[in-house]
Amino acid sequence: MSVKALQRMNHIAGARALIKECGWSARSVGIGAACFWLNVGMELLSCLHFNWQVAWEPDDWGVDMDLSRETKAGQEELWTYRIVYITAKIANFRASIPRFTDANPAAQNQRLQNRCDEWNKLKEWCDPWNENIPRTMHPMAYLYPYQTTSKSAFPEVWLIKRTTIVARLFYHTAVCLLSQIHPMMSTSEVQEMHDMQLQHSRQICGIVAHVKDR
Repeated sequence: MSVKALQRMNHIAGARALIKECGWSARSVGIGAACFWLNVGMELLSCLHFNWQVAWEPDDWGVDMDLSRETKAGQEELWTYRIVYITAKIANFRASIPRFTDANPAAQNQRLQNRCDEWNKLKEWCDPWNENIPRTMHPMAYLYPYQTTSKSAFPEVWLIKRTTIVARLFYHTAVCLLSQIHPMMSTSEVQEMHDMQLQHSRQICGIVAHVKDR
């Protein structure tokens, strides 16, 4: 890890300690909420890059994880926070992949089953998140590469709000990661996992390739 990356993580850790001392969490409002989400967001991006676990356990954030269909307007930020939480849980799951096979076959099988159950739970969060988000968080239009004026190799995904762009990027990243870390099915051997990875990686590229602040 570079010196700059180490310094960044030290700053994030220091800020996290101060935020905890102030009692700020996902339940906070105003400046407290802004500081909390900036801190966990920056840490999550670093953990995704370096394959680390998130230091602040996501279950302790206090995120409202009611994933039933959204009926109220103006809830885009809340749903963005939810997908950040889900992505953090997936980052922790990826970083905790066992490095060695248990010598005891029964113990190894039980470990695989436990991790499969956890993988399914994470996937079962991603699916209703995408199905039940506000209509404003779905793409307003989708152009295939041959339909774009830019002649891009990627599809053009039209999203209308910045928070929606961030949320969709986290969502597609989350599902793309899940396709790579199934305990018993790899993208090189199982077509379903390969297709999942390809679909969501294309969506990420399609969003990033057509926003001004990429």
